[in-house]
Amino acid sequence: MTVEERKTFIEDPRPNMMREEKNTHLSYMLRVAPHAKQHIFRIERAEIGASGWWIHYRTESPK
Repeated sequence: MTVEERKTFIEDPRPNMMREEKNTHLSYMLRVAPHAKQHIFRIERAEIGASGWWIHYRTESPK
């Protein structure tokens, strides 16, 4: 098995959210599938273009 690094984007559900709302939304999304099963190693905030969170994770792929 080889390990691959991937990323997915969790977009903010609405514009002009307060910081606490953004963090609460991220926390919720990380508890539900498919994010709850991912091996996350980095989370980055994006504010340019679409606003939300980049979730970087590792996954095993059979090769």
